[in-house]
Amino acid sequence: MSNLVEQLRVMDTPYEPGSQDRIIRFRALRGKSATLYKIWVYLEGSSLPFVNKVTYILHPTFPEPERIVTRTITNQNCQLVIWAWGTFTLQAVVEDKQGKLTRLDHYLTFGEEITSAQNDPNVKFEKARYND
Repeated sequence: MSNLVEQLRVMDTPYEPGSQDRIIRFRALRGKSATLYKIWVYLEGSSLPFVNKVTYILHPTFPEPERIVTRTITNQNCQLVIWAWGTFTLQAVVEDKQGKLTRLDHYLTFGEEITSAQNDPNVKFEKARYND
C-alpha cells in the first residue's frame, strides 16, 4: 500500500455529506452567548478501503476530546459529527488494516462556509434540538 498521507485527507463541512439539502444546523451554547454549529468531519481519498479506524483528537475543551471511529460498511469515510463554536486544528490518527498509524493534521474550515452561506438564499439555517 502506498503512503496514506498522500492519498487521504481530512475534510469538514456544516452540510450533511451526501445530502442535497443546503441546511446549516445550529444551537445556543448552554449558559454562554456563543452559537454551536453541527459539523461533519470525515476522511476522503483513494486509500479509504485500507483504513481500519481513525482516532480524532479534538480541542482539549471538548468532552472526550479523543474520539475513535471504526470504518464500517455504513460509515465508510469514518465520519464524526461534532458541535463546535470555533475553528481549531484537529489531528486524525489513521490506523490502516496492517496496524500502521498515520497522523493527519487538519485546520477546520467550516467557519468560512458558514460566513459565505449567510448571504446565500439557497442555504437554510435551522435551529437544532439538543438531542440532534
